[in-house]
Amino acid sequence: MNQEKTISELAKELGVSRQAIYKRVNQLPSTLTPKKVDKVYKLNADAVEFITKSVNQPDNQNDNENDNQVVKEVDRLTEQNKELKAEKEQLHKHLIAKDEQLAGMQKLLDQQQQLLLKEQQKNQLFLEEAKTESESENKGFFNRLFNRKS
Repeated sequence: MNQEKTISELAKELGVSRQAIYKRVNQLPSTLTPKKVDKVYKLNADAVEFITKSVNQPDNQNDNENDNQVVKEVDRLTEQNKELKAEKEQLHKHLIAKDEQLAGMQKLLDQQQQLLLKEQQKNQLFLEEAKTESESENKGFFNRLFNRKS
C-alpha cells in the first residue's frame, strides 16, 4: 500500500462522504499530515490506514450504540405492553362489574313496573266498586228494594 490516494478516492473506497474524510484528516497526527499537490491533498499509506481505522471504528461503536438503543427501546416497549395489558384487564373487570350493576338495576326496574301494574289494577277495582256503590246509592229506596240481585 505504498500508493498515495486523494480524499475523493479514499471516500469512494470507504463508502463515506468527502466531508467525513476531511474531518478525519484534521484529526491526523502532525507526522501524517497530507501533502497538497496541484490543489489536491495526497494521503500517504500510513495516513490512509489511520483514516480507514478511524472510519471503521466509530461504525462499530455506532453499531453497538444502536444495538444498545434498540435493546433499550425493546425493553421500554415490552414494559409499556405489560402496563397496557394490566390496564386492559383492569378495565375489563370494571366493565364486568358495570354489567352486573346494570343487570341488577334492570331487575329492580322490572319489579317496580310489576308493582305499579298491580297497584293500578287495585285502583281500577276500587274505582269500579266505588262507581257501582255510587250508582246503587243514586237509586231510590224502592228501586233498590225491588231490583235486588240475588
